[in-house]
Amino acid sequence: MHLIARSINAKLSLVIAAISLTAVAVIMAFEAAGTRDLVTTQIRHAAETEADLAYMGIEKPMIVGDNKGTIAEFQAIRSKFKDLSAHMTSYTGNVTYSTDEAAVRKDLAQVFASPELEGLHRRGLKEAVRESVFVDKGDKKFLARVISVPNQVKCHHCHGDSEPILGQMVLLSDVTAPMDAMRAQIVRSAGVGLAGLVCLIGVTVWAVGVLFIRRIKALAGQTEQVAQGDYSPRFEDPRSDELAVLAGDISAMVAQLKDKLGFSEGVLAGIPTPCVIVGPDRGIVWVNRQMCELLEKPYDLKLYQGMRTGVFFWNDVNRKTVSEVAIETQTAQHGERQVQTASGRGISITVSSTPFFDMDGRLMGSITFWNDITPIREQQRRIEAQNQVIAQAAQRAEAVALHLAGTSGHLLDRIDEASKGTEHQRHRIQEAATAVEQMNASVLEVARNASNAARSAESARENAQRGSGVAEESIRAIMDVREQTRAMAESLHLLGGKAQDVGAIMNLITDIADQTNLLALNAAIEAARAGEAGRGFAVVADEVRKLAEKTMAATKDVHAAVSGIQEGARRNIDLMDEAGTRVEKGADLVKGAGEALMGIVEVAAGTADMVRAIATAAEEQSAASEEINQTVVDVNAIAGQTASTMTELAGMSREVAQVASELREVIGSMSLEGGDAPKALG
Repeated sequence: MHLIARSINAKLSLVIAAISLTAVAVIMAFEAAGTRDLVTTQIRHAAETEADLAYMGIEKPMIVGDNKGTIAEFQAIRSKFKDLSAHMTSYTGNVTYSTDEAAVRKDLAQVFASPELEGLHRRGLKEAVRESVFVDKGDKKFLARVISVPNQVKCHHCHGDSEPILGQMVLLSDVTAPMDAMRAQIVRSAGVGLAGLVCLIGVTVWAVGVLFIRRIKALAGQTEQVAQGDYSPRFEDPRSDELAVLAGDISAMVAQLKDKLGFSEGVLAGIPTPCVIVGPDRGIVWVNRQMCELLEKPYDLKLYQGMRTGVFFWNDVNRKTVSEVAIETQTAQHGERQVQTASGRGISITVSSTPFFDMDGRLMGSITFWNDITPIREQQRRIEAQNQVIAQAAQRAEAVALHLAGTSGHLLDRIDEASKGTEHQRHRIQEAATAVEQMNASVLEVARNASNAARSAESARENAQRGSGVAEESIRAIMDVREQTRAMAESLHLLGGKAQDVGAIMNLITDIADQTNLLALNAAIEAARAGEAGRGFAVVADEVRKLAEKTMAATKDVHAAVSGIQEGARRNIDLMDEAGTRVEKGADLVKGAGEALMGIVEVAAGTADMVRAIATAAEEQSAASEEINQTVVDVNAIAGQTASTMTELAGMSREVAQVASELREVIGSMSLEGGDAPKALG
């Protein structure tokens, strides 16, 4: 059963064997039944004819009351017909004349016990019958012919008129030999049919294996190579049938798949930052070398594939990561984490995880990017330490600040104005920075949409070319098949008509043979009546009868052959109808090609949407540029005001020069205490 489930060849072989066996069994059953009926009818007819001829010979002396002549006829029957026994009974069922002298004066039931014959015998004593019935006695088969002898007016002078039936003639023909021959012929026919069936199944299975299964196995082997990652198979087939078309389609599909996989792998290989891709089952699908180097782990993709992200990042199978949250919520996730590497070193990272989907909208997993911000956080801590040193120095400078308070009063007023301008300038600069960021995002969006539009246009072009080629080939193939189917159907109808004409001719020959046989029988009867003078004529009539029987037998054989031709013609016509159905299926394939082209139109529509998105992004970029220009104008104006104010402050600065010298001493001490703090700022 395992072999059958895995092998299409085994399945087809079983189906072919089952169909062939069923068809041959049905044909053989009908053939056996027809042969049995035909031979039985012939045997019955021959036996009845023989019995009727014997009865005609007995009837002549019996009618005239010639007892000796009647006995002589029974003896003649016994000597001439070895397989025929005759018994004449009275109206009581007692045998009065018989080819078997021991049966005389016995009831017929004692001479030949048979339920079938007994019933017909009793009915023949009550009413006039002329019927036959097959009966069995031991291992032999007989045809019993019962002919009632009615009490006619010419018989009343001897038998009176009290009994309507004077008796009956019972003739038993031994038909064991022809019946055995019939059964032997049926067995031989069955043997020949089984031998032919075995040959048919063998040839069919071999042909299917050579024409289809071998090629299908070759395709399956090549597709298995592709499934294992080997894209070198070319799927070449020099033929032009459906399997060759399938091989070409698979080859085109593999080429397209190879291009897309190459593009995807190239994109993944070009990612410069630590990255990991997680599947919908929360297992790692892909991780790059940068991620492993950041975590100080050995780079071996096979080692990590299928591993839970909690184990990979935290060595904790139950811990939920940002990648898993992105898969569960199907939304982008961002955050900052403290992670410990394999050597125990702590690092600070920012995490961005985004779910991604296939073309059908089905979740395929999430892609996560890490950014190492450990140097930034360390610099932040150094700046905080420096701020503490500055705070201590500020306490020491407090006294100096008190001395400067009076001098800097007016200076503070002017500085207030400068501070306001500076603050305004700072806000405008922040707005300019925001606008620059928006412009950068728009530029990135324009780039991405342009790339997507290019790929979509290329895909639309390839799909259109491929769909056009497939549609044209399908249409040509369907037109050829349709024309061939029509021509074969017309030829088969003509063949069926010719077979019908031959059948009609054979029926005419059969009728002629029947008439010849009947004429031969009539001639034999007339020859029997003529006695010795008609003996030569009887021989000729017997030969004519035999010739007619041979003609009938030959006619039946020819009729059987013609019937086979007619049946074959009908079967081929059915096959042509089925071929027509397959042509309709071919039309459906062309419709499918049209639908594929509609898909290409949708891709083109998607390309148009991307182009519109590019236009929108370009408009946003233009608006951002205008805002930057306006901001620059404002900054220039503010810078002018600041310059004027600083000029006024120059004179005041001289007044605080003495105080500044003292303040420099304090700042010098702050620098010495701060150590490396200025370097941290750099």
